[in-house]
Formats: sequence, structure tokens, C-alpha cells
Amino acid sequence: MGLTHKQLQGILKTHQARASGERQMWDSWRRWYLGEYWSKDYTAPTGAFTAETGIDDDEVNFETNYPYAYIDTMVANVCPTNPKITVSARRRKNSESARAREALINDVFYRQKLHADLWKLSIGTSICGRGFMKSVWNFKRGTVEYMVVDPRYIFFDMSATRWEDIRYLVEVTVLTKGEFEKRVKKPGKRGGYYPKSVLDRVNFGGYPSWLKDCTGNRSMINNASRDVYSWATVYEFYDFENGKYYHLLEGEEEPLFVGDLPYSYVSNPFVMLQFNENMKDLAGLSDIALISSLQQRLNELDTLELWHAQTSIPVTLIQSSLVDNPELIQT
Repeated sequence: MGLTHKQLQGILKTHQARASGERQMWDSWRRWYLGEYWSKDYTAPTGAFTAETGIDDDEVNFETNYPYAYIDTMVANVCPTNPKITVSARRRKNSESARAREALINDVFYRQKLHADLWKLSIGTSICGRGFMKSVWNFKRGTVEYMVVDPRYIFFDMSATRWEDIRYLVEVTVLTKGEFEKRVKKPGKRGGYYPKSVLDRVNFGGYPSWLKDCTGNRSMINNASRDVYSWATVYEFYDFENGKYYHLLEGEEEPLFVGDLPYSYVSNPFVMLQFNENMKDLAGLSDIALISSLQQRLNELDTLELWHAQTSIPVTLIQSSLVDNPELIQT
């Protein structure tokens, strides 16, 4: 039977609405990791206000970047610089085949620079509580490729007790107008899997605001390209329970594409990494969340101490009317 088009849209709306608070926390913790937490564009500790102190906020804000120090040390210990695997055959007659497969897999790891992806995955997992890596088949190169996916672009079945038992997963993909049109079927040309009629249904516009940084940091370099192009948001819906694969537009019940799951031997091309269990669901637990309140209080106390030190600096005042030569004092 499968999911109805109305149910698909309902799942998208539910995840998008409930994930807003989580995205705000992730963006805040990422700024902590980058040492940007005490930016006056976002928030400042109590007592450090220009109106009260007469001092610029940037001069009195103080931060100890424990998140970066911890994550950098952790990643260096858990991520190998040259990841390799060993394939052992259970039967002696398959030993030669096992060695060939081992060499092939390790060669793919080396060519794909898997160590860099693992570092990036581990950093994001420590900040957000969970991280995702996607395996795709590159038809041009004839090989597997690995991509680290930001968890804000992934919705999945949180009601499952194990990752292997999730019933669906949604990847949010944002395409430029040119990228989207390449997916549309053209007469006499190969490729493309969207019907031409979808061009009348899709509304190209700005980059989705709910996928942008929630903290108001407009200095990010990627904002330049995001503001130039016209974008369309496509939701790639993996229905593992019914073996179906959909491409959806928000608010459009009729899918852009419906087919079987992309890969025959790997139904779910995504792998999720967690370092901490939250004991409630599969959302994971951020390392920074465990120290967030303590980090805030520490930064606030350090800032107030710095503010107190600056305001305690003595200032010399001279009543020039009682001085014979005030010009000499000023020089």
C-alpha cells in the first residue's frame, strides 16, 4: 500500500516544525566551537552593556573555549589518520578473494580521503549529538563516494528503537534553478527523471530561511552565493517499510518522482554516528549540551570580572582653574 501523498507531506511539516528549537541550539553550540559565542549580534552576558558601562561590548566579553579544546582532543584520539580495514575469510578457499576485497576497500578509503570525512563527521557529532554519512555510487567514476551530511538536513523515524529499524528517512536537498532543470526530461536527450510539467509547479526563490544559521551571523561567506542564486527545495524521501523512494516539493502532494529504493543491496545509504545516548530516542546527546549551563556561567563570571577590572582603573581628574599652568599638566 505505502504512504499516501498526504501522509508524506504531513511527515515533512511535523519534522520541520519540531526541529526549529534543535537547530537554534546547534547553531549556538557551533559558534561556541568557533569562539564566536559572545558576539554582540547574538547575546551578551548580564552586566556587559554599553548603556551601563560606557564600554564597547566587544572589549569586555570574555570566553574560555572549552568546546573546541575538548572536541579537538577527542577527535584526534578517535579518528585514525589513515583508516584501513582487514577482510578475513571464514573459509580458506576464499582467502585470496578476501585479500582482493580488502585492497579494493582500502584503496577507495584512500582515494576518497575518508580520514578527512571522519574528522568532519566526528566534530559535527560531538556538537549536534548525531552525525550522518551518506554513501552514493558515482556512475562517471564507477566508484563509491562518501559524503558527510549536516544533521539539520536529515529527518528520520524517531519512534524506532534501533537505527536498523527506522521506517523512513528524509534528506533535504536545496538545488539551484540550473541544477533542478538538469533533472527534467528533455526530448531526444538522455538523463533526467522529472516530467517537464514540474517546471510549472516549482517556485524558485531564496535559500530556505529555516536552513540558514539561526543566530543571525551574516558574516558567513556562503551567504554571498546563497543570495545570488534562485533555489528550489526538494525532499528525498526513503520509505524503507515499503521499499519506495520519492522526490517531493513542499506543499505539493503530487511527488516529482516515485520509484524503488536507489540501491538493491543497501536499502539505507546513510550511517548515523552517536557518541552519547540520551536514553529517550535516536536523537543522541551533544557533548556541548552536557556543559552548556556551566560554560555560560563561567563566561559570564569571567566577563564580569574583566568588566570590574576595567571600571576599577583609576582616572585622574584635574580642576584646571586651581592650577597655575594647566598646559604643562596636559602635556
